[in-house]
Amino acid sequence: MPRTPRERWWSLTERPGHLRLRARPETLADVANPSFLGRRQQHPDFAAFTSLDFAPAGDEWAGLALVQNNDFHVLLVSTSQGLRLVKREQGVETVLAAGPAVPGPVRLGFEAHGRWYQAFYGAAPDEWTPLGGPVDGDLLSSQVAGGFTGAYIGLYATSNGRTGGGRADFAWFEYRPL
Repeated sequence: MPRTPRERWWSLTERPGHLRLRARPETLADVANPSFLGRRQQHPDFAAFTSLDFAPAGDEWAGLALVQNNDFHVLLVSTSQGLRLVKREQGVETVLAAGPAVPGPVRLGFEAHGRWYQAFYGAAPDEWTPLGGPVDGDLLSSQVAGGFTGAYIGLYATSNGRTGGGRADFAWFEYRPL
């Protein structure tokens, strides 16, 4: 988690068998403690996947995040308008690709091959559809974004500055080297 949590925004008991994150106003761009739980990217070639059950309302987003810091990250999120692949570089957010809203649980994932990150989504096991083209991961490097700790990948939920209340339920998260 970035920074010390001041309130409990996660639960392993509200929906047994799932990690529940609360969509709160804090975002990864804020100098705050957003609803983000991640692990360090340890390999140049890896795959990370999750299963998300989320009914977004308004400006709520939930999904996977690749994070270097507040001004440099990549999001693969479910929104009320459908799936979005969003890049934040030098503090500027750009929607790289948009996909359909997927009813019920959706599977989200990234595969990295060197500096290239490819986003995927699917509604059923072993059904993966690319979302957008490969994203240049140099924006997550210490040479571009600064810092020294490296990139993280993890589970994320936000209401983007507004009072939220949505719950993002993650059934599982898998990270593995390729």
